[in-house]
Order: sequence, then C-alpha cells, then structure tokens
Amino acid sequence: MRRGEQRGRVWLGLAIALASACGSPTSRSPEPAPPEPATPRDVPVPIPAMPEIGWAELPADPPPAARRALREALRAHERGDYAASEAGFRALADAHPDATMARFDLACALARLGRRDAAVVELEALLWLDHPSIAPRLDGDPDLAVIREDASAWARIASARDRSRAEWASALVRGAPITHVTETRAAGAHEPIRRTAQAGVWLHDARRFVPMSPRIAREVHDGDEGTPLAVAVLDAPRARVLTLSGTGAFSEGGDYIYDLELVARSVPDGVELARARAPRPDATSSGWMLPRVHATANGLALDWLDLDRARRVARGFGEGSALDEHAVPRIEASQDGARVVWSSSIEGATLTRRTLRIPAREIALPEAHHPRLDGRERALTVLAAPDGTLWILTAEREQYGMDGWGSGMVALSRAERDATNASLVLAARGAGAMLVAPDGALYAQVGPRVHRITEGSPPEPLPEGLVLVPSPYRDFEAR
Repeated sequence: MRRGEQRGRVWLGLAIALASACGSPTSRSPEPAPPEPATPRDVPVPIPAMPEIGWAELPADPPPAARRALREALRAHERGDYAASEAGFRALADAHPDATMARFDLACALARLGRRDAAVVELEALLWLDHPSIAPRLDGDPDLAVIREDASAWARIASARDRSRAEWASALVRGAPITHVTETRAAGAHEPIRRTAQAGVWLHDARRFVPMSPRIAREVHDGDEGTPLAVAVLDAPRARVLTLSGTGAFSEGGDYIYDLELVARSVPDGVELARARAPRPDATSSGWMLPRVHATANGLALDWLDLDRARRVARGFGEGSALDEHAVPRIEASQDGARVVWSSSIEGATLTRRTLRIPAREIALPEAHHPRLDGRERALTVLAAPDGTLWILTAEREQYGMDGWGSGMVALSRAERDATNASLVLAARGAGAMLVAPDGALYAQVGPRVHRITEGSPPEPLPEGLVLVPSPYRDFEAR
C-alpha cells in the first residue's frame, strides 16, 4: 500500500477471471453441511501457464468520483480498518475492472486480513498485466509481509514475477515504442483537468499494449492556473523510461513550467534510477525557457534552452550521467505540451518552404508541407529505409503569443530512391513524430493518431490513445 499517495494515482489493469466450485452428491448418505460461502475473489484461481501480457483494450482513467472513493478507502486502511478498506477497494475494482492499482490495494487489504490465497491470486494476475508497476512493490510493501513470510505463498509470487519478467524483456525488443495517454477536461466547476501517461510497446501481431513503466498523472484543479503536463517515453536501446510532469503557465515575464519533475526508471523492473525536480525557469532566467531532457545509461540529463535554442543550464542526474545534445529519444517541453524527438534525421537535411535538400539531392514536397503559421520553426525528420526510400515528416509547432504554444499542420510524404518529387501519405493538424520499429515497420503520428505503415499496405491506424508525442493543449488555426 502506498500510504499517503492520494493524488496522481495509477489506475490501470484488466479484469481477473472469477471462478466458483460446485459439486454433486455421489452417494445416498446424508450430505454434509455446506461450507460458508466465499466471495468470488477468495476462491484460488490458478493463472494460465503463459497468459498474454498487457492489455488488448486500452483502459480509461476513472472519473473523479472514483478517485475520491479511493482516497476514502486509503484513509480507512491507514487507520487500520482493513475490513472497511477491503470493501472500498473491492467496490472500486469491481466498478473499474481495469484499475490495476485499485486491485493491488485490494490485495494489500486481503493480506492484512490474513486471506493470503486471495491476495496471491490478485498479485499473480496483476504481474501479467502490469509487471513494471507491481513488481517493484512486492519486496518492501509492509502490507505484504504476511505473504513474504509464508514460503509457499511467496514461492508463487516469485515464480509469477520471474516468468512475467521474461515476457516483458521479450516484448521490449520486439515491440514498437509507444505511449498510452488519457486526458480529462474539466466537466464541472469543481472537476480537475487531468492528464496521464504510461510508456510501453505495441505488439502488433497480438494487438496489445504492454506497459513498460508505472503510469504518471498530473492535475490542475478548479481555480488554479496552468496546463497539466504528463509525458512518458520509452528509450528501448538503453532499457529506460523517462517521465516528465509539471504544470505549464504563462505570464508577462515568460513561458514557465512549475513543479517540473523528471524520473528515469529501468525496464522492465520499474526500478527508479534517478529523480530530479528541475529549477524554476524564472530562477535561472528572466526570459522564456525550453527544457530538453533525455535518459542516460544510469540516470537522466537536462538542459534549458532559450527561445534561440541557446543552452542556459545543463545538469546530469544519476551516476555517470552525461548530456548528449543529439541523444534520441528526448523530450522538449513547453507550457502547453511537449515535443518528443524519436529519431535523428539524415545528416545535412534542410528544408526551405517545400524544397528538401539532402547531400547531392533536392526533393520537391507536396503542398501539405508548405508553411502556414507565422510563428516558430517547422520540425523536420527525414528517415531512410534500407531500399533507399525516404520518409519525410514536417510538423509546424511552437507558435508563440498571448495564448501560449501550439501545433499546426503535420505532413508525411514518401520519396522513392533517386526521385525528385515526394508523394503525400498522410496530413492532419496536431502533433507529429515517427520511428522505425524493430520489425521494420514505420510508425508515424500525424495529428492525433499513430499509423503503422508497411510496404504495399495502406497506413493502419493504432487504437486511439496510443501516441508517439502528446497533442498540444491548444491547437492554433492556420493563418
């Protein structure tokens, strides 16, 4: 049980199969008195030898009323009323069957009540749903001491943890890096604006999202000014997840991010490697600042840029951390959101209006790549496929004004080997990014949706909520 954590609660998971046993008389002798009925979750249900990991359907963030009910159950647990907390957690888990951490809390309450078998069943199933969120809590959570002290119960947990870890390690090298995000806009005067993010991979053959880190959340409540920021990125080559959270705000003195917190975790075990609270921008400069951050081998690195992209502050967090200006993936955050740079462009690629120049070659781009905003730069990414095909993505971004920052048109085009003209593949308003997955497919976010693109097939959209880069809070109209 994570005592005292009553905000930013992680709420993801899947339903656990319920089972009940029944029998029939086999002789004429009087039947024994039936045992006292057990609740469905108290019936031990062995998990399959090799269940699928992650989620086939992306879960939603439960509503504010459910989060308030969670806080009530937590308070009951903290004062030692485990029967009340168990009832509260059970009600939440039943009402929201994809609430991973509500189920974990239920397991904790069951353990406190001495119902070890029921707690173990919950924990075994949860390890196959969200190993990075559950595994780090097993060794030290005081609520689970009774399970750790029971050799048989702990052997079951250890076996499930080892087997699920192997599956997560395999998914890490096979899947396409992706992030699941949710956003809840204020529906009433007292409802918060809330964003959550969880980094993971997409296993296309299985059509499943596999989380690689705990979910983060950030809220802005009624009466507070600012935009909630929650960004999570999987750095698969380094087996690290980087998360950024904070509150963006605008004032006459500049564009600020308050309470900016950075965390780097190992994958797939979810072990925290480094945590840092970055300095307030206005403490280091009176101008506008852009934080840029990336994971390192043992931690994370951060630098602050001004509007001209000149470095003002550079810091490393974690043993042996060193800043690499060209490291990918990296996060570049602003008041209204964040840009994630997933891939390094072809060296020497430049863009002038609709003309792409790379060494010894010029390519005319479709009209969708023409600049439409009078604000800041267009982001350009050019990737080369093994057969010589070029993928070109442009994303208008960072228009500055009294209304903050935003994004405009995103366009993705394809140029065959030695071609002097590119053909348009996708175009939309919003955010843009692309990467090449381990299976060779191109994953491109053009607007709010990510598409998987393979040779000879039309772009295939991934489920809504899976992104490479979060959409900006505001989306400016083209001028």
